[in-house]
Amino acid sequence: MTKQPRPKSRGDHGLYLELLRSGKMLWGLKNKPKDVKLSMYLIHTRMAMQGAVCGNPSPWDVPSNDAESSCYEIKTYMDILGIGFSSFVLFDFVMLFMRSSRLNRHQSIAVSDEGSSSSEQSSSDDEVISTDVKSLAAQGDVPQEFWQVQKLIRYLKIGNLTATIISLCNLADFDLKKEYCQIAIMDAGGLEVLANLLETDNIKCKIGSLKILKDITIHPSIRKSITLMGGIELMITTLSDPNKELQFLSSETLANLAKFRKARKIVRKNNGIPKLIDLLEFDMSNINISKISPDCSDKELPMELRVAKGSAFALWSLSKSKKNKHVIKRSGGLPLIANLFKFKHISLLIPVVGTIQECASEKAFRMVIQSEGMIEHLVKNLKTTSPELKMLCASAIFKMAEENDSRQIVKLHGGLLLNIRRLLNWNILVVYITFQLGNRTSTEKSPEDDKIKEVATPRIKAVENSEALDDLQFNTLKINVLTNVVGALSECADNAVNRESISEGEGLSPLIKLIGTNHSELLVNVSSALGSCAQDKDTLQTIHQKDGVRLLWSLLKNPSEKVQASAAWALSPCIKNAANSGDMVRSFVGGLELMCGLLESKDQQVLAAVCFAIANIAKDKEIWP
Repeated sequence: MTKQPRPKSRGDHGLYLELLRSGKMLWGLKNKPKDVKLSMYLIHTRMAMQGAVCGNPSPWDVPSNDAESSCYEIKTYMDILGIGFSSFVLFDFVMLFMRSSRLNRHQSIAVSDEGSSSSEQSSSDDEVISTDVKSLAAQGDVPQEFWQVQKLIRYLKIGNLTATIISLCNLADFDLKKEYCQIAIMDAGGLEVLANLLETDNIKCKIGSLKILKDITIHPSIRKSITLMGGIELMITTLSDPNKELQFLSSETLANLAKFRKARKIVRKNNGIPKLIDLLEFDMSNINISKISPDCSDKELPMELRVAKGSAFALWSLSKSKKNKHVIKRSGGLPLIANLFKFKHISLLIPVVGTIQECASEKAFRMVIQSEGMIEHLVKNLKTTSPELKMLCASAIFKMAEENDSRQIVKLHGGLLLNIRRLLNWNILVVYITFQLGNRTSTEKSPEDDKIKEVATPRIKAVENSEALDDLQFNTLKINVLTNVVGALSECADNAVNRESISEGEGLSPLIKLIGTNHSELLVNVSSALGSCAQDKDTLQTIHQKDGVRLLWSLLKNPSEKVQASAAWALSPCIKNAANSGDMVRSFVGGLELMCGLLESKDQQVLAAVCFAIANIAKDKEIWP
């Protein structure tokens, strides 16, 4: 070989490029085995990557106008090694290194020259890096793990079977639920590689890929990307694999992916729901139920239960679609879900109850849930220590209460007052205590009503002071609690004994103060409760003294038609049962004109309520001469 002249010194960076051009550095590998060549290539690649990450000169860190020539030089480098990469993979590989080095260079400039223009840096970022990486770079403290994850993804792209498995294991050691790790995988093109690994015949590669996808699919952008590249279809196919771990990981990944509408539709179109339901059916005779404690870790569960849990999570996500609910019903999913109530494990019951409470919004499902005996289990699980499970059980019972038979079953199992005092705190939705009262007719009063009232009234009094009322405006959870509790008191107040107890228990003052809130659903229940209390003349007098009647008149100005109708209905008993109805009408200046103005409303409920109120007003000859 003709000896080539030594290139002129242009620094380490220029010398490295010249060495690549001449091929001197790796010419001796020409006759060596391919595995050795590949190993040497990976070593030099790693050196180049370290240079790019640490800010040192590297063959990849070249000016933009030399990009084309650099691609040619690197191709020559690969030809020497006998490595046959397609031009597409080669270009993608080169651009990833250039992008890493340039991003590091931009960060170095920002640190060393704080007076430079930030607009120039942002414009160059727009050309070479994605939006997510730009946001990380702008923070100025990109974690070292970001670059390490990107290195592993690049090794994952070019490695053989052994290198692929090792890279997957190393990736799984990172906390992939951190956003910067997820962005690193996206930016390095790792999603396509992970999805392609699902089509291989190697079980270890599939498991490694699914373990990573299960963690990173909590990111909305990753969910959409995986869906668009056909990842859902691959996971549905994996559900039929006899390997239990593959079934478990696929179902849990599908549970994350199915959190947006398009993914749920794809699962349904590809018959994924029947396959998920099949995973709920297993031989329970081999499982010792008594040894499974409610708080044991998921790893201690038998693999059959872990698969069933993953399937239940996926069905929970899918059941947010009405069409998917009917597919679950047709596929016989509800009886199999009911069988899982035999196990007391909390993390298993959460997706089970979650699926039930989603399906309970449909009448056809409520009948099946009732016939399968699930209501009893829902009531029993209100005793659990898990707040999330309590809330889901309460929500399911609330929806089941649409049916009279369901309400009777709950009462039969002592559910109405079961552990109710422990449920009454701001962290748990107290829809449970209102399920029966808010859904039954006024003729179905129960002796237990006064007990519910005794528990609900202190919760109303918690907002009696102005500071608590101000805090209430910005606390959605408290609003939800109060809306349901006030609804319960509204139904209780149809009973004369309860009206007296509410008045004596100082429940009227906080009720009247709640008129100052701006949440329409709460205002509807407050006006309904005050209207029910106004049926008692002594209670009405107390409401009038506390300025409650005037505030009810003011609700007619509320923009919500539901609030207007509820306020008009509440004013009717106030006017009808008053000793002097004229005082009630005159308690709000311009109230009569305001009510007459609502006759122009297009809402039927508003018109009906206003007409009934005017009919009661018209009985007073002093008002209508």
